[in-house]
Amino acid sequence: MAGKSTKTKRIAALLLRIALGVFFIYFGGEKLFRLDEFTAQVGNYRIVMDPWDAVVAYMMPCFEVVVGLCLVSGLLMRGALLTGAGMIFVFMVAVGQAMVRGLDINCGCFSASNKPSDLGWHMVLLVGIMLAIGFLALNERMSRGRHFSGKRLRLP
Repeated sequence: MAGKSTKTKRIAALLLRIALGVFFIYFGGEKLFRLDEFTAQVGNYRIVMDPWDAVVAYMMPCFEVVVGLCLVSGLLMRGALLTGAGMIFVFMVAVGQAMVRGLDINCGCFSASNKPSDLGWHMVLLVGIMLAIGFLALNERMSRGRHFSGKRLRLP
């Protein structure tokens, strides 16, 4: 009976990992095609000033795409999960401070629209993504079979 539960958990982790990877690839790639608008949206948070908002806006989508590719491929899983968790945590802090300051902005994560986002719902989504990353990290740590869950790269 325990074998069936373990197999189900591995399949669920695999599907969640691929879905999360596709999520990062899609939305990171979408930001790469609208860097000017995304730079303005990063500036709307009023955390980093010009030119650092452009640096953040140009680098973050690249990190998102790389994290997504690692999650989908199963390579460098621990690093990808740690980087993804770090990005989500920083974004949670940014959204939280925008909510506290009463900023009526578009979060910049899903669209180029200038329409203000419902930051509360975005925070709920971010918590869900963080929980998914936590589940995958625990599953990666506990996994012994390495069912398509990544390998450590060894340098010569």
